[in-house]
Parts: sequence; C-alpha cells; structure tokens
Amino acid sequence: MTRVCKIILVCEGWRDSAFARGFLAAAAVDARAVDPKVNPGGRCLLLPARNIETWLYWLIANEEGVPVDMNETTNYKTDGPPSGCSRVGNEDCRPAGEHLHTLNHAAMPTGCPPALGQSLGRLREFLGGVRR
Repeated sequence: MTRVCKIILVCEGWRDSAFARGFLAAAAVDARAVDPKVNPGGRCLLLPARNIETWLYWLIANEEGVPVDMNETTNYKTDGPPSGCSRVGNEDCRPAGEHLHTLNHAAMPTGCPPALGQSLGRLREFLGGVRR
C-alpha cells in the first residue's frame, strides 16, 4: 500500500519542472500528487553542476545511442550542443526525465555526468520513501 503524499517540485524554471515531472511519471507517480512550483530564485531538488542542458544533452544522446563527449564545466546552455547533438528544446525535457528513470543508478552508462548519476541515486531513495 502506498502512502498518500503531495510532492511539491520547487524548480528554477519550466525545463527543470518538465524534466522532474517526466521522471516521476515514468516512475508511475500519479500526476495529481505532483504540484510544480517554478521559483525564479533558483531553488531545486536536483542540482546539475552547470545547468539542466548538460543532463538533457547527455540523456537524449544516450537514449539515441549517440556517443557524446561531455563534461560538467562547459556551459551547453550558451555554448550550444556538444558535437553530434541537436539543440534541445522544451519538448525534450519530459522525455529526458522519463529516460532517466530507465537507467540503473548503481551502474550508470559510461560518460554519464557525475552529478546526474548521484541525483538518480537520490531520486531512487526519494521514491522509496514515497512508496512506503
């Protein structure tokens, strides 16, 4: 039996919110239990080392089987996509979050940004707490 709770997402912007909601939807969390709050002040449960675009580019490339060389110091938001990737759009955020849910946090694929792998582990712990 699952415990009833309300999940409040406090995100920096729309992309962060769509990404997190995509992960929760793929984890079968009822959308009615999620209350997204966009906060321009920059508070967020998941904290990419640089910005959300780093994670989006890596997740999309990983799902498509495209090898990509990425790091967490390049500003992909302003510098553009890494070689071999198309520029991400708002429509890519939710599917990237859904793809994140399919990955194994204990054995992340080669080249995964470290902060993304750590965040997936924390998300798994969070889901375990919600589903008790």
